[in-house]
Amino acid sequence: MSNFIPITPSMHVSDLDRTITFFTETLGFQTLLRVSNYAYLERETVGFRLLEEKVRTELLPAIDASRTTSTSRMSISFTRNSSQSSRLCRRAMSTG
Repeated sequence: MSNFIPITPSMHVSDLDRTITFFTETLGFQTLLRVSNYAYLERETVGFRLLEEKVRTELLPAIDASRTTSTSRMSISFTRNSSQSSRLCRRAMSTG
């Protein structure tokens, strides 16, 4: 029996290889399908559809880099009925 609720969200990412590495090595997912700029990963009853899309900078507004700080964050929540969730959370947080 799984400790996860069955879901399969889609995520658009800028670096598919890096995202797959994070999901497999840090979060324990398995890559079930990988073609070109698409991958499907799964762990227990949770799947992720990942689509790599390069950012088209000509569509972005001009930004004054001296007035901004560059940070990228992604938040993923899993609920488990064991102490494994705290280990998984600490492991994910340590990858920064």
